[in-house]
Amino acid sequence: MNKLLFLGLILFMFSCKSETKSINNSTVIKVEQYDDGSENAEVVEYSYKETLPAYTFPEVKNVDETKSTVFSATLESDLDKKKNVVYAASLLMAWDEIETTIGGKLYDFGSPELERMYNSTTHQNVLLPNEYNTSVEIVGDIITANAEFKKALPFKFPLTKHSEKLKFEKDIVSSFGFKGKSGMAYIVYYNNDNDFCIAINPKDSHHLIYLMKSEKYEKTFKDNFDKIAEKREKQKESEVKKWKLSYDYKDVTEIPIIEFNLENYFDDIENTLFYKSSLDTFKVLKAWQRNAFILNEK
Repeated sequence: MNKLLFLGLILFMFSCKSETKSINNSTVIKVEQYDDGSENAEVVEYSYKETLPAYTFPEVKNVDETKSTVFSATLESDLDKKKNVVYAASLLMAWDEIETTIGGKLYDFGSPELERMYNSTTHQNVLLPNEYNTSVEIVGDIITANAEFKKALPFKFPLTKHSEKLKFEKDIVSSFGFKGKSGMAYIVYYNNDNDFCIAINPKDSHHLIYLMKSEKYEKTFKDNFDKIAEKREKQKESEVKKWKLSYDYKDVTEIPIIEFNLENYFDDIENTLFYKSSLDTFKVLKAWQRNAFILNEK
């Protein structure tokens, strides 16, 4: 174990459970009620402002332009293993506001992905209350929910940006990392150079960054994260493999620098219907999310 190279990785960022290193994220869900002609208008809003370090995000781009990246609505959604997959909890946070506003039991979802959102709980408590804001606006038959968060997780001390490029799958990319032990990182488990996970502690102690590489990825993000815990326990229980949980002075960790600013319309959710137990019918007019993210040595 002399060099940990992330050739195809899954990146988890958890707060208490958590979310990210430097991210600017916003979401809009707009729902129309078919059979209510009322003129009532109500706005419920929770706001939060945070001064972030001066990160410059790339220009926003529609995810369809990349041809190689897709957005996932939940941690339980199936992964496209041939593409990069982006997930952020804000879409589910906006949906929670829709659910609360409508009230009652919902059923008969025309979108399987929207039904997964309705049943999902994995996004709950992943951000502290002061780390995001949500709002709901009701105008006549239209319910619009917004959710966004901006979060920077700088490291306690800058890591090293490598002068040599890293081969990341088919691309040659810039990378950063460290040699030997780091006071900010530890090995979660290590089976071989193609099956391991490390964790890095940022300055904010509420958050933790997991970087995972595997020979075989599971079906969903949730399944992959559950697998981390399973492999960690197996290694802790093995007297033979316990030594692999410590860095050697010769070990080199290389992590690809990641920067993107992408927006996505969830086509499999928009223009689909769902129903309330009182037989009210609703239609999703818009489901939009933007994720701007930076992971580097700073």
